[in-house]
Amino acid sequence: MRIPFLCGKCHQEGAPVARQRTIHQDHILENYSESIHGEGLLRKGLIVSATCVSCHTAHSILPHTDPTSSIARKNIAMTCTKCHAQIEVVHRKVIKGELWEKEAHVLPACVDCHQPHKVRRVFYDQGMADKDCLRCHERPDIVSAGDRRSMTVNPLELAGSRHVRIACSQCHSGVNVAKERPCEAITQKVDCASCHAEIGQQYAKSTHGQLNAKNDPNAPTCKECHATHGVLGKAQPQSPSYPTNVPDLCARCHREGQKAAVRYTGDQKQIVERYRESTHGKGIAKGGLTVTAMCTSCHTAHSVLPRNDSLSSINPRNVPATCGKCHHGVEEQFASSVHVTQRGKTDKTLPVCDDCHSAHTIRRADEEGFKLTIMNQCGRCHESIARTYFDTYHGKVSQLGYTKTAKCYDCHGAHDILAIGDPRSRLSYNNVVATCQQCHSGANRRFAGYLTHATHHDPEKYPWLFWTFWGMTGLLVVTFGVSGIHTLLWLPRALRWKRQRVKAELEEQSQKPTGEGETSNGP
Repeated sequence: MRIPFLCGKCHQEGAPVARQRTIHQDHILENYSESIHGEGLLRKGLIVSATCVSCHTAHSILPHTDPTSSIARKNIAMTCTKCHAQIEVVHRKVIKGELWEKEAHVLPACVDCHQPHKVRRVFYDQGMADKDCLRCHERPDIVSAGDRRSMTVNPLELAGSRHVRIACSQCHSGVNVAKERPCEAITQKVDCASCHAEIGQQYAKSTHGQLNAKNDPNAPTCKECHATHGVLGKAQPQSPSYPTNVPDLCARCHREGQKAAVRYTGDQKQIVERYRESTHGKGIAKGGLTVTAMCTSCHTAHSVLPRNDSLSSINPRNVPATCGKCHHGVEEQFASSVHVTQRGKTDKTLPVCDDCHSAHTIRRADEEGFKLTIMNQCGRCHESIARTYFDTYHGKVSQLGYTKTAKCYDCHGAHDILAIGDPRSRLSYNNVVATCQQCHSGANRRFAGYLTHATHHDPEKYPWLFWTFWGMTGLLVVTFGVSGIHTLLWLPRALRWKRQRVKAELEEQSQKPTGEGETSNGP
């Protein structure tokens, strides 16, 4: 068990002998420790496992270029069969999925498949040709014994797959070529992470992966999104993961009424339907724009996490960076705005992209509907200021549906909102005139002095407006109050006078002699 460490004194990386080595074999001792031979010796204590001297001999160590060396190409098989006797009986002769028998005179050496010092068990699972599997699985009537599920594999589908160069046994590991039915030795499902390790780690941490770990039948697996044998790249239009196909792919579970939508407890309803009507959805469905945002652009493909997870791409702290993957210039502006620089300096919740633009119902910013609702969006946080805006001419006209009047972002900016005291602000002393001139070409310094949000409701900020308003209001109330009281007090007398006048007129008419004032028409 100590032989590797004995040899390592000279051959480990950085040792004198290792520095003189001219062949491309780096980290020999480290690689051996991680190999199946090293694992057997160092971790399991198998003293029969191959050590350095098993292959290189103890005293006749020669370079592989020497014809008499134990590791020369023509001798390596003899060296390996000292332990792996009769390997040709149990080892299928396969190169790149084809049987050796086709080229009987061009046989590889052991190290062509099993790299020196890096021998891994996985290579033993590749000892079958695909056509060995297709002898059964090419039949249209083959089904599983338990659930009678079809086990047919379409060779044409497999031939057009991204995995066309991957042998069946690399995915369906565990086959035993010594058995009449090699696949009966398979005990585990296909593990895509054996090749796609990084993606596998992302998936395991995601919501989808966590559901799968709980054996939730609703959990999506790799094959549900990428297919089984006909796996295509995301750049191929026929692939489910091609940009224009992704909304339909996600809709299988997330469309209203489907399994993911039923389980979802958040406040986003009709997600797929609303996305299709958004500017992003129309870009894909009607414009065929493969660069427009789709589900995986925001939620990622394999690291899907809920919004409240700090690692989620849609967590409020991460949303600007997520949107910035496409809207980079806007992200740069937003990064210097008060909505970002004040983070941590206030207890208020500061807005990010989806607070103003929404998550799935995003509209173009130049649409009239968006322009008319943006003031209400600002008013959710700036409630008192919004009220003062709607008291002004600009606000009242906006409420009538007229969009060509100044709104919040026309003066303060959309993504580059800065404090008024900041020299870069659109409302700073040096910039406010130019801001007004966007609509009012003749604006000057006095014009820009107009108090946009001045209100008579704020005695601290605008005391003269407050007291003037209430003074005039008080004067009007007193005036109309006194006049009203006077009118009410005078009303009984006026009514009595009217009755007396009517009575006098009636009496006067009753006292007149009969026929007085009449003209006789007789002879």
